[in-house]
Formats: sequence, C-alpha cells, structure tokens
Amino acid sequence: MWRELQLIFLLGVGITCVAGNPAPNSTVQGGGSTLALTYLGAYGGKTYFRAEETTANFATSKTRCSSQGMILADIRTSQELSALNSILGSTQYWTSGEQVSSYRWSTTNGPVDLPVTMADPTCVYIYAGTLRNVRCSTNLQTLCQT
Repeated sequence: MWRELQLIFLLGVGITCVAGNPAPNSTVQGGGSTLALTYLGAYGGKTYFRAEETTANFATSKTRCSSQGMILADIRTSQELSALNSILGSTQYWTSGEQVSSYRWSTTNGPVDLPVTMADPTCVYIYAGTLRNVRCSTNLQTLCQT
C-alpha cells in the first residue's frame, strides 16, 4: 500500500507542476518520456507548450504531443487565435487541423466508398495570427496543448 501511495503522490506532484502554469518560456519535463517542453502560455483553460526537439512533420508532431498526454493545438475561436498570436509571435507551429477529403465520382456524383490513399495531404499550421495550410510532410514547430 505504501508503494501505491508513493506512486499516487509522485503522479500528483507531476500534475501539479504542469497545471501550475510555469513562467513563459520555461522548460518542464514531459510526462511519459524524456521530451522537454517549453511553456508558452495559457488561454481559455488551455495551456500551450512547444516541443523542444527540432521541427517535425505533422504525424511526428502529433505523436510528440500524445506521448506527453497532450494534443496538437485545437483552435476553436477567433479570440483564441488572437490570444495565440500574442503568445506565439511569428513562429510556424502545427495545429491539429488536417485535410479530410471526401471523393465523388464525376460521372454519377456518387460517393467513392472505397479507400483512397492520399499521396501528401495538407494540414493546418498557425503563423502570425492566421491559420494556413501546407503539406503535412513539411517540418514545423510542435504546439501541444493540455
């Protein structure tokens, strides 16, 4: 039982450290691995971190966030976009937006119900207060949120 309490205590301390909003641009240790995260700021109950590793493509960025118990930034309102602009400055960061295509047969206008492999879909990133699209294979900074 003591060992279980120690584990719960340690997990509680880790959660408190992240939830306590460290100073902007301070580095905190991520949850499940050795990935270092830089705290960028908070808005609307969300806390934002940059993965300290080099830039990465969309899929790798998504994995980096999920390995720390977070997700890629999910921007829902123009107010949140504006707040992030003041937090992020002019660095390009991946968001969780990705192209989800639906195909139709041009001859009958019916849906293509078979799997279609997309060669290089586009994903959404944030830059200077705007959302833009680029190929998901592009390397950008990783913006995680809690």
